[in-house]
Amino acid sequence: MNARWRLDGRRALVTGGTKGIGEAVVERLRRGEGTVLATARSVPPGGNSEEFIQADVSTRTGADKIIRTTLDRLGGLDILINSVGGSSA
Repeated sequence: MNARWRLDGRRALVTGGTKGIGEAVVERLRRGEGTVLATARSVPPGGNSEEFIQADVSTRTGADKIIRTTLDRLGGLDILINSVGGSSA
């Protein structure tokens, strides 16, 4: 992989990272050797529990869980990508 596309262990969180664009972003970050956590409301088929946080980012409880779990697992964050979809509007 081209050196300019490498993440060399940078820590990333992708909300809505199990489908569509979010899933593609997660895959790309992992190919660049980043440490990536994905979030979604439901567990993806075959999902790795160490690389996934089940929570609803639209609620305070879900957001708190994501923050707490990310800090516990990664110790901090270098990259945040908000790709969560859907709307009640």
